[in-house]
Amino acid sequence: MDFDFAEMKPFSSTEILSEPTLSLAYIGDCVYECFVRNTVLREFPGAHAGKLHKAGAAASNCRSQREVLEAVGIFLTEEEKAVVKRGSNSKPASIPKNASRADYLKATGLETLVGMLYLERKYDRLNEIFGKCLDVVREQVRAPFENYN
Repeated sequence: MDFDFAEMKPFSSTEILSEPTLSLAYIGDCVYECFVRNTVLREFPGAHAGKLHKAGAAASNCRSQREVLEAVGIFLTEEEKAVVKRGSNSKPASIPKNASRADYLKATGLETLVGMLYLERKYDRLNEIFGKCLDVVREQVRAPFENYN
């Protein structure tokens, strides 16, 4: 079977609304992780995998995603804020033990928004939002190494 990533059909707004919130967050988490990993590679060119992993983990945990959401929140449209709220009000089966409930739900809100924009193929808007949070993510990926010699 041939597959062409660029020819994947976008989801309609109706399909997005009928999709479970945590499904949107699931795909949004993947897209956000790609953004973070790309940023890590730019910040640490030629670094070994262990350093890349540590930097990526620092920027993709719940607390870090909450910080990103706080940084971009003022730039969101009312529709986007409603999607974030929908994600933040989700009822997850469990919460990671290293995350607070509040941080986890805010991170889920961010992931839901990213998932919606990705599935609707609103790449320009996704790029705008990632551009607004890039400085925050850069700080997050560098943080584990600031006092490292």
